[in-house]
Amino acid sequence: MNNIDFNKRIILALDVDDVEFAKNWVQLTKSRIKFYKVGLQLFLKGGLNFVKWLKDQDVDVMLDLKLFDIPRTVNAALEQVKDYADYITVHSRMKIMKEIPENVRHKILGVTVLTCFDNDDLTYDGCSFSPKTLVLKRAKYAIYNKCAGVVASGLEITDLRERFGNEFKMIVPSIKLEKPRDDDQARVVTYKQAFKDGADHIVVGRPIIQSDDPMDLIERVQENMRYIVKREKRKEEEDDWELSDLGRHYSQEYE
Repeated sequence: MNNIDFNKRIILALDVDDVEFAKNWVQLTKSRIKFYKVGLQLFLKGGLNFVKWLKDQDVDVMLDLKLFDIPRTVNAALEQVKDYADYITVHSRMKIMKEIPENVRHKILGVTVLTCFDNDDLTYDGCSFSPKTLVLKRAKYAIYNKCAGVVASGLEITDLRERFGNEFKMIVPSIKLEKPRDDDQARVVTYKQAFKDGADHIVVGRPIIQSDDPMDLIERVQENMRYIVKREKRKEEEDDWELSDLGRHYSQEYE
């Protein structure tokens, strides 16, 4: 599990179309959250001016435009925004990922399969792969081309970590802070499960913005995150020790 400041593990999704409303939420929460997502809705309203303002608040910015076009057009778009965001999302397709300029790959997050799509949706679109298989294929395009990381459902974290290790950022959207309920997302997990399985960051919007006491909610989630992450790191250290020569020696001696 990667070492990341806890105030950057939650990415607050500013999925609104009111610039002043978004600014107010940043001002309210930036004492505890240092990572924000600007999606297509807010970007079309506030443009690069809002993104620049957000960066001036000394926070990280994920520009979630989910770029998807011919490589030349994607690269031209990246050139326009690369200096204003820490991370930029691009739909992970082999030809697109392969042709992204090397000097910007450290900012690219490959979008695998949107969390609103389930197996029936993929079948209807003529895809013979399961969501998990497709996620692994598309993640490979981003990771093998040395992009920063991938965006994928929490249901695929374990498989991604087992296949590709820890040398990439794992961003999990559509997180539920409580047990998942029926809504517009098909493949979701709770934040506890996401961090237990190896997520680096979770993207949360409505559960915080619609909360009666958002700051208290953020604090409670972050405290739980600290416990989960420390517990999982301790497990990793114990597993590493057991796999070492010394660890095998003592394990055999005391079996």
